[in-house]
Amino acid sequence: MQDGIKIGSYVIIIALIAVSIFIISNTIKLTVYARRKEISIMKYVGATNSFIRWPFIVEGIILGLSSGIISLIIVSGLYMVLAKNITFVNFLARLHLNLLAFNEMFNFIVIIYLVLGMGIGVIGSTRSMKKYLKV
Repeated sequence: MQDGIKIGSYVIIIALIAVSIFIISNTIKLTVYARRKEISIMKYVGATNSFIRWPFIVEGIILGLSSGIISLIIVSGLYMVLAKNITFVNFLARLHLNLLAFNEMFNFIVIIYLVLGMGIGVIGSTRSMKKYLKV
């Protein structure tokens, strides 16, 4: 049972990461399409490939960080509400088991969410630019 839950969790996490990369890459594609005239002018003037790519990578990082912060706020709020109101907590207390307070795991979760957000943003933007930005 425990192995099934782990495998199911891994599958859900991988699916959510894939969806996030897809959304960020589509957002960057739309940005590249909207700025295609500026990009062509930058090419004619002699801008290097990295000079053209970096603003889109930074945009992907910002999208990833903002989504990480939003998901952190949602998860922390839900965890605090559920940890106080679920009858399962009373059952755990009878067994002398306690749920961790969110404050105890906050630093670890913040680091993971922000690093994953930035990484997914970079992957999504570079994937999008490789395919659709012929620089």
